[in-house]
Amino acid sequence: MNLQTVDYVKNALKTESNDFPAIKERFCDETVYNIYYELTSQLVYLNRKLDALKKFLFYGKNYNFEGFFDGLRFPDVKSYQHQYMTDQEVRLLHAALGKLTEAVEFAEGVNKVLLDNQPDFDKTNLLEELADNFWYDAIAVDALGEQSFDEPMKRNIAKLKARYGDKFNEESAINRNLTVERNILEGNV
Repeated sequence: MNLQTVDYVKNALKTESNDFPAIKERFCDETVYNIYYELTSQLVYLNRKLDALKKFLFYGKNYNFEGFFDGLRFPDVKSYQHQYMTDQEVRLLHAALGKLTEAVEFAEGVNKVLLDNQPDFDKTNLLEELADNFWYDAIAVDALGEQSFDEPMKRNIAKLKARYGDKFNEESAINRNLTVERNILEGNV
């Protein structure tokens, strides 16, 4: 079966949490809103650091790392264990850092309306950030030995269908059968 991107979107949307009035009510709670604001503000700050690191590692951009960690707190960091990195590890690291930074840039675009009182979403910018994420997805898919998105998308929809049937429900989102889902993702069904 060749799952087309349009079919993927159509099938994925069946399992979207879409009780928008309840979501809006929960989000507009002052405590929840403040938590969201604080966490996303910290993510934007950290994202700028991640983006600088990504550009240094993968694009050779000079960066002065003096003071780089000022204001950051870290758990105990394990010492680096690898003597070398495989090409696959390098590519997956690039994809991981890229997806993290692009996801936060997408969130920044959303926050301009939600938090900064911008009147409308910048559709061009949001679609660009999504497309940038697709680019990093392509690197990851290839690094993992897949030729296209078809099989991962097909398995993802099968997993969501096993979890929800044809419609999202909160109970199934919370109480998942991870064994069944893993078997589907591994192609064992």
